[in-house]
Amino acid sequence: MRAAKLAGLVLVVAVVALAFAAIQAPAQQQAAAQNRQQQAADIPSMAEAAKLTYQSARAAYEVGTEEVETVYRWSKRWMQAEDPPAVQAHLDRMETLQQRVAQLYLAGAEGGAATELYGTKFYVAEARAMLAEANDMPEEE
Repeated sequence: MRAAKLAGLVLVVAVVALAFAAIQAPAQQQAAAQNRQQQAADIPSMAEAAKLTYQSARAAYEVGTEEVETVYRWSKRWMQAEDPPAVQAHLDRMETLQQRVAQLYLAGAEGGAATELYGTKFYVAEARAMLAEANDMPEEE
């Protein structure tokens, strides 16, 4: 008898839970849809997203939690996301990064490994080549 009452109670609780879930489902779906719409509205442009990521990577590099390669990659993505590509700004960022890595290298400090120093020399040379190429291209009419 006791088992039958317990089974009946479980059945009632299950039915109530299912009914409650059925009532709540549309409201939750609507809230989720509104949340996705808000997130989509908050998504910045590619250039702005790349800029923010670059700034975060650069700050993280300065405290030793990110690699120099990540800083370069996001600077380049930021450059490429600009229209027209902001090659001079990328070159400026890479020259500044190279100077910082050189300081750390000379001090024997973290973030100034030889691979990072020579890597930044490559980044600067690449940016200079891109700038020269961009300056040699005829203006579009």
